[in-house]
Amino acid sequence: MHSLVLFVLLGLPLLAVLALVIGAVVIGAPVKRLSVSADVTDVARAVSRQVQVRNLAALAAGITIGAALALLVSTYSLQVQWLPFVVPTATAAAAILVFARMPTVTFREAPGVRTADLDRRRPWSAGPRWLFVLVSSGATLLVVSLVLTGVSAMPDGRSFGYVRGNLSGGGSPYPGFAYGVPALIGLAVLAGAVLIALSRITSAGRPTSVSLREVDTVLRQIAVRVVLKTAVSAILVVAGGVLFSAGGVLRGASANLELNGGGALQPALLIGMVTIPLGLGLVVAGGVFFVLAVLDAVRRPIALLPEATSVPNASARA
Repeated sequence: MHSLVLFVLLGLPLLAVLALVIGAVVIGAPVKRLSVSADVTDVARAVSRQVQVRNLAALAAGITIGAALALLVSTYSLQVQWLPFVVPTATAAAAILVFARMPTVTFREAPGVRTADLDRRRPWSAGPRWLFVLVSSGATLLVVSLVLTGVSAMPDGRSFGYVRGNLSGGGSPYPGFAYGVPALIGLAVLAGAVLIALSRITSAGRPTSVSLREVDTVLRQIAVRVVLKTAVSAILVVAGGVLFSAGGVLRGASANLELNGGGALQPALLIGMVTIPLGLGLVVAGGVFFVLAVLDAVRRPIALLPEATSVPNASARA
């Protein structure tokens, strides 16, 4: 029975991710199609391959770490009950840090006159604004949810209780501060990993060739999207898990009170009826963003459409 549980927890998700990666690499369309001058086509193609290899390595590291953490959960979840609330953010943070620490992609341009890009680049300048808003909103939702469940929990930080007249009861496991504090630490670690990765992406040098600068811009945008979508997926899964587990306990406590003739426990029942589907929806949304992050990471970053004209180039790194 234990082997079957391990296969469900680890084997099926890994097989699904492997199938997704293979499909995206083999038959997936490139993320972006660009026209480049003929004299830099080989350089752009080489950089595109470097980026894809780097992304696959980071994904493999993330999957390995996630599988190890999932194994810990399946083995020690009864002794360390807060582990499931940390695994998504810890896995995402590890994958993002590996991504950020991979060797810098190099544009090997021919010798010539160099130009410098003096524009000040900020971490949020290379990605879509809606993704930054979504990351901030998701993190805020998670923090608020953890604080609300924390202050409404019993002093042990693990259960919910009520007293109505001569009737009392409750339920667990309820995500109070015993679960919330580790989850907040996991969120802080993820935020640090995201900031490190974004700083690395936006601070790298730019190539000289106009065509290669277009390639460089697209590659930075893809990298930012991968980082932010990975972070969003982890945050939404944790927030969904918190709301779903809290809603289940609240609804169960109300049902227990009704069985004992005390009527519905309000507003706990209403909150539970709202947070259960909301939590499920957030978990599903987190899964969708994980798939989108994987697709952005493993597909060919660019497909090159050569131009008739050439552009002088020089030596730079990005």
